Amino acid sequence: MAFHDVNVMSLGDGLPTTVQTDTAWATVAVSDKPKEVHRFSRQFDAMVAGALPPMDTPKILHQLVRETEG
Repeated sequence: MAFHDVNVMSLGDGLPTTVQTDTAWATVAVSDKPKEVHRFSRQFDAMVAGALPPMDTPKILHQLVRETEG
């Protein structure tokens, strides 16, 4: 099963960090197990590390438009 959304939620006030995974159709799982939270937190951190800076977004979007209209 492919996940479409992953939310890592820091709930504060002494509550454990929790992850929620969704597909296009429903919430699949909610967990506060440290192993699961760590796994999805690492995935999120890897995506952040590989992301381009926000200031590059307009350039990338214009490039995609040119490529799809071409």
